[in-house]
Amino acid sequence: MVETASVNALRSIQAQGQFIRTAQALKAGIHPRTLYQLRDSGCLEQISRGVYRLAVQAPISDPDLFTVAARIPQGVICLVSALAIHQITTQIPRAVEIALSRGTESPRLDYPSIALHRFSAVSFAAGIEIFDTLRAEAAEILEQPISGLSKA
Repeated sequence: MVETASVNALRSIQAQGQFIRTAQALKAGIHPRTLYQLRDSGCLEQISRGVYRLAVQAPISDPDLFTVAARIPQGVICLVSALAIHQITTQIPRAVEIALSRGTESPRLDYPSIALHRFSAVSFAAGIEIFDTLRAEAAEILEQPISGLSKA
């Protein structure tokens, strides 16, 4: 049985997990044309520019957080966004708040809106947990807000 590029690509994407970025697909040997064919045929869902997921998967619980987690893997969701995920605030975040270590390149993301907060390496690494409901969606969340952290 001869397998097509699309079947091979779908197997490779499934092996990657919940989502695949274009760069990951290229490294896995998937041609961009194959990605676009899979998207156009409805096998893949484009979540954001360069981020795809299998269309047969369950709906994403929070598409904005998923997009930010997929596009900014070195970031950590923090402050009011983290409180909202833990359901311990009544505030609705105006933007997805992301913590980055100082010296990290600023991400370029058109949508959703993000608010960046810079932390020292020690403060950045303190209290990070992977939240269970987003574990498959690749989002890291600060375990609890830590008072006195500098946003500089």
